[in-house]
Amino acid sequence: MTNDLIFKKTVQGVAKQVTVFTSKLEHSLDKKLTYLQIPITKQKRDTAAPKTKMLDLKIVKEHFAVTGYVEATSTITALTQKNDLMAIMSAGGPFDVTIEGSDVACNCDKIKFTQVPMDEEPPSKYLVEVSMIRGEDQ
Repeated sequence: MTNDLIFKKTVQGVAKQVTVFTSKLEHSLDKKLTYLQIPITKQKRDTAAPKTKMLDLKIVKEHFAVTGYVEATSTITALTQKNDLMAIMSAGGPFDVTIEGSDVACNCDKIKFTQVPMDEEPPSKYLVEVSMIRGEDQ
């Protein structure tokens, strides 16, 4: 099953919207945990094993990795779609992505485009790999 994602953001006063047809959508969570070694007294150093305590910093990073493509439509070229998506990602700050029917604010971590070799000018399809983190700027 594919899940098409819609990326949206106003860039320099112009509303941009790009659909990425996905072939793979990964969704993961990273939780910040830290381990503290509890100090022991000098008297117990020889006999007691050091104790560690795990602390939950209550910071969760939600990550999305998307593999898909943008392609030409009857009204817009694949190159324009690619450039619009690059403008959304490079504008800085969060952008909206429609994922499984819900709008999610995300920040771009990494994006990569690969031109699909075809005998067409301009190309009619670009492969896209996007890595993004859910959340607003703080």
